[in-house]
Amino acid sequence: MSSHTNQVFSTPTPRRWNLVKRVTLSLIGMVVLAFIGLIVSYTNAFKPDLPRNYSQLQDSLAKIAKDTTISWSQAAVQPCCQGDRPTCFAPLSNGANVPLSQQIRAGFFVNWDPQSYYTLKAQIDKINMVLPEWFVVSDADTVVFKPDERAFQLLREHPFVAVVPLLSNFWQDEWHGENVQRILDDPHRQAVFIESLVHNLKHYGFKGVNIDFEALQDSTADQLHNFMGLLHNRLNSEGFTLSQSIVPLNNQYDPKKLVEVNDLLFVMAYNQHLASTRAGNFRARTDGN
Repeated sequence: MSSHTNQVFSTPTPRRWNLVKRVTLSLIGMVVLAFIGLIVSYTNAFKPDLPRNYSQLQDSLAKIAKDTTISWSQAAVQPCCQGDRPTCFAPLSNGANVPLSQQIRAGFFVNWDPQSYYTLKAQIDKINMVLPEWFVVSDADTVVFKPDERAFQLLREHPFVAVVPLLSNFWQDEWHGENVQRILDDPHRQAVFIESLVHNLKHYGFKGVNIDFEALQDSTADQLHNFMGLLHNRLNSEGFTLSQSIVPLNNQYDPKKLVEVNDLLFVMAYNQHLASTRAGNFRARTDGN
């Protein structure tokens, strides 16, 4: 009887060992590929909007705005809609006598949704106006500028797309009607705020501004109309466009009056139903029935 005893897992063929090696190499390969994919995703994918020092960001964007390439404000005085150019910078109107190529094809942009950037990038050649949510009414009497760097640069690369930032009173994750009311109640604050807005429009070469003031008291309708009139006159004197986003069937807005102090009105007909309400159609927003 032989004294040699085989080990429990011993085998006369290398098949089992080769299988172990192949499985091990496969696992190592998957780990390496996953690590490479993580690096590529981190390098190229969207990075969430984090708190930052916007005063430093404004300085860096100002350098971009002052480079030697064509700027938005320069594009405004150049001929548009020449040749096969798909978009047009001016006059940006939907009037009956305006050629189809010059009528407004606008899109909104938000910083907080990663898909917003990719949609803008994919569709930018099909639109001629973008309204990014970049201006805010804070607890100060001047405009706060909160841009998205990648979208800002993308729009700089497409100077024939008019950039009309949206100015809202959505500040620190809430609508602050009192911030707007504070300005409406004080003529001096109105003047300071309007000049701050004009300065920003000039500084960054934007085409105009879109006003989106919400959570206001119904009693402010007349004050808002008067403010929009002052703002409209001031912006038009500098060649800027003034538009306003309004909620239909809402006593805070009087479209018949507001159309007199705006170049454009955007009717927000999408929000008849909210996350807190039941789903349904939005017919009441569109035909008043």
